[in-house]
Amino acid sequence: MAVTRKASANVCDVPVGSVKAYRAGWDLAARPGQAVAVVRANVSPVAAADAEAVGRAAAALDATAFADRDAAEKELLKLGPAAAPALRKLVAATPSVEQRDRAEKVLAAYADRLTRVTPSAADVPGVRAVTALERTATPGALAVLDALAGGASDARLTREAKAAADRLRPTVR
Repeated sequence: MAVTRKASANVCDVPVGSVKAYRAGWDLAARPGQAVAVVRANVSPVAAADAEAVGRAAAALDATAFADRDAAEKELLKLGPAAAPALRKLVAATPSVEQRDRAEKVLAAYADRLTRVTPSAADVPGVRAVTALERTATPGALAVLDALAGGASDARLTREAKAAADRLRPTVR
């Protein structure tokens, strides 16, 4: 997800749990046209992880040197939940025990990130943008939510946008 600095004056880069963020979210939602425009211009769907980078890191999970395996695990964690489909395929392909254990550890970290109530710092701007759009309850907001829901299936922004669009769809005409 890309969130540009232009949106920071509204809702995206205010500290987690901040009163400013709460007010900015409602302020943005009170101006539906502006909310749709700001989010459309500053938040994009989460792209799938680079298949080559994921493949390289997944293969390195079985490297001879511990430092290489550890670096590969850290790289997969940095790539985020968008790499999860490739890791699931790796686990299903009966890799070595070391490779499987490390891949499952990374997948568990992704699952934790997606299921925690408080989003991670990286996910906060997108969650705030989705919340502001849902509060506007306009056809334009629904269109932007549908676009965001088309991102990488395991990303928090994608899941939040899909859930918000599903809730909003029956009320928007």
